Amino acid sequence: MQFRRGKTAERYPEGREFDRAHADGQMYCRKCHAVHQSKRWYFDEGLYKKLSADRGVADTLCPGCNAVKLRKVDGILTLRSPFVTEHKDEMLRMLHHEEAMEREKNPLCRIVHVEHHDEEIQVQTTTQFLCTRLGHAVERAFQGKLEISHPPYEEFVWVNWSREEQPA
Repeated sequence: MQFRRGKTAERYPEGREFDRAHADGQMYCRKCHAVHQSKRWYFDEGLYKKLSADRGVADTLCPGCNAVKLRKVDGILTLRSPFVTEHKDEMLRMLHHEEAMEREKNPLCRIVHVEHHDEEIQVQTTTQFLCTRLGHAVERAFQGKLEISHPPYEEFVWVNWSREEQPA
């Protein structure tokens, strides 16, 4: 089943834009340009241009963009150390680079929100996998101690990284 362009608001009135029940046809995300075909989302700029030019193909928000819009968080990474204050920009660049690399494989993996505090950065992600990947990347690049905890019976992950400052 395919949807007509412009009918998105009628089909999905509040909150969720993408409906798995209607996921058989082709569609594209109007925000990130991901395309949906064969029951999966991926990036293909050529196919996006072709689908967006076709009036019979639905435009929607993909599950990744929708999760960011609704602030649906499945993982929280907390970086806590005096080291964070000195290397904040470098750490954030690395986190966004890791997100971009993972997003190429899975368009649903996104950073939802980043908060900065004195010696702490908190990163909220749409997937557990991205959260743990970011934690491992920080541990590889900056050493320190990484703790990962999955609350029982929940699809959520807490990842905590800390590093004691080495004496000079």
